[in-house]
Amino acid sequence: MRRPAVAPLLLLAAFVSGFATMAVEVLWVRYLAFSVPNTQYSFTGILGVLLLAFALGSLLYNVFLAHRDGQAFMLGVIEMALAPVTLLALMLGAWAVMGNEGGPSYLAPRSGPGSSAQRAAPWGLRS
Repeated sequence: MRRPAVAPLLLLAAFVSGFATMAVEVLWVRYLAFSVPNTQYSFTGILGVLLLAFALGSLLYNVFLAHRDGQAFMLGVIEMALAPVTLLALMLGAWAVMGNEGGPSYLAPRSGPGSSAQRAAPWGLRS
């Protein structure tokens, strides 16, 4: 049986979409680490939101698109609509982090009151 010509494109779209989702997850964990000091909680929160989004997306697909023709076209439309929303969310996240006392510590280490070096000093930890 011959496979349709669209199948390789769908596999490529699924790969790129999954890769982009994991990359965005890593970036959001880094962004959230500035407001939630324990990365275990920030990672758990992001993973929970990601799994909830997968579940809601599956539910919406089953309700609205599962019984219609042109599902490959709709996948393209949805992915193209999500791209600018994702970029905007990443830009807003970067803007929020950069406004946080000089930016993220992995770009330029901060010193002074409230820095990680000063917070560790009372326990005798030096970086």
